[in-house]
Amino acid sequence: MTNPLLVAGELSLLVGFPRRPTSRAVLEAVGSGERTLSTIAAQVGGAGALPSGTLSPLLNTLLAKRVLAAGLPLSGKVDGENKRYRIADPYLRLWDDELTTST
Repeated sequence: MTNPLLVAGELSLLVGFPRRPTSRAVLEAVGSGERTLSTIAAQVGGAGALPSGTLSPLLNTLLAKRVLAAGLPLSGKVDGENKRYRIADPYLRLWDDELTTST
């Protein structure tokens, strides 16, 4: 049996995001708790971390589409390297929860 929430999430990824497999892997990494650029790159890249030149434009696209949000921790230096990513879209957050609990 196919869950309608999973199907709707898959369809929105197919239509709305560039490089669908990598976009999905980034969303899965962030949804599973990875928050920093380096940990997202490590999880998405598999055996070797995904290069920053590949990941950064993808993260920027997901930020521009308001699927992801980025914030800075209250402590620490204020620079781009300390960003923490999270899923911003409540529907995709629900979809991600549904995906991780169904597998």
